[in-house]
Amino acid sequence: MNKIIKENILYIILLGIFWFFSMPYVFSKKEAIFDWYSLKVSPLGYSPKVMKNLVKKGDSILIDTFLENEPKTEEAFKSNLEPILDKIARVCDYYKEVGKADEILSEPTWYDRNTTWSENPSKITPDGVSRAALPHHEVPIEFWHRHQDSILSALDYYKRALNYSGPELLASDRIKLVSASVCRPQEVVVSYSTFLTNTDSYVEEQIRKKDEKELRGLTDKQKLMIVLSRIRHGSPPPDVQEYIKALTILLKDTHYETLSPVEADGLYEKILFFLQNSSDPGQKFNERQFRLKRGKLLYEVLGKKDPANIKKAILEFKAAASFDDIDSFRTSQENNIMAHIFESNLYTVRCLLKLGSYKEALSKLEDMQTSIRTVDERAGRRRMEINLLHDHHLLLRETLIKLGRKQEADAVEL
Repeated sequence: MNKIIKENILYIILLGIFWFFSMPYVFSKKEAIFDWYSLKVSPLGYSPKVMKNLVKKGDSILIDTFLENEPKTEEAFKSNLEPILDKIARVCDYYKEVGKADEILSEPTWYDRNTTWSENPSKITPDGVSRAALPHHEVPIEFWHRHQDSILSALDYYKRALNYSGPELLASDRIKLVSASVCRPQEVVVSYSTFLTNTDSYVEEQIRKKDEKELRGLTDKQKLMIVLSRIRHGSPPPDVQEYIKALTILLKDTHYETLSPVEADGLYEKILFFLQNSSDPGQKFNERQFRLKRGKLLYEVLGKKDPANIKKAILEFKAAASFDDIDSFRTSQENNIMAHIFESNLYTVRCLLKLGSYKEALSKLEDMQTSIRTVDERAGRRRMEINLLHDHHLLLRETLIKLGRKQEADAVEL
């Protein structure tokens, strides 16, 4: 051994000098080196096996932490965990509401402690005079801290699974399940946006494998329409219902319009592609609702930067108000549909006023006179409908003033 060392002493000294000077650099770059090694061993991309293994590891953490037995089905897994995670998520909502404005508000009230944060709320009797011992209750912030490490570990596995999920929604759904309980709602936006991007890329790649010439020379918009058409009529993966689900969650549950208005308009375009030309009354109403929402985005946000978006908004509002076969809808939906049509027409008027088309706006308002009574006599005159009527009168008055008919404007009742 000593002989070997003596014969190679020079190499050993050089190796020691090399590591002496390079160790600080290696240590500072250890994360990058680890990432490089991980990518070499398991490169990113669609890999159902890797994705499911990572999801399973995240699931096992949640099961070991919160459940006594491992659920046998996906439905059982979610139904058992959702109430627990929702309760933890309420801690985030609670402290967002009370903030740090008042020390007294930093702790729940007596009633909240014994209902929301109680181990057994059923012991609280309706008459409030029971002498039974009150159940033990949780301190919200301690309850949250006790579980956050386990949930964050599961979330980490789910986010790693997202890198391999491709056109499958499982990892994104898992991230949505746990993100609110660790006060990270933005993770939902990232996960579902990533799913949509991965799916589009996967389908485009499959098209190119079959025929490289099919997408050659096309604009990005034309390529997107072909991709969406393949998703709509193709076989899983990707699943068209999962794709629509991701779009719906982003547009309805995440305030995506506020975060990124331009990208949100692109999402509306995608979901309308899937919902249009449907014969199902429910799908038709959903499509009209999304058209109204897209029109609002074009008018209220994007129209401020580019007036051309105002004209696009008019087309969306007119399409949103179009119900040629209203008799096919259930009677219980009629109230909502009439209010929806009325609101869509009001936004059309707002756009016309913005463009300076005052006479056309007045003509539209006069046409709406026949539907005012329909909205006005809905059951109970809900607040939404009362506001719509008030908006109609305000717009009528504004239009008459713009046209110089001030006496008529003064006669409009507000």
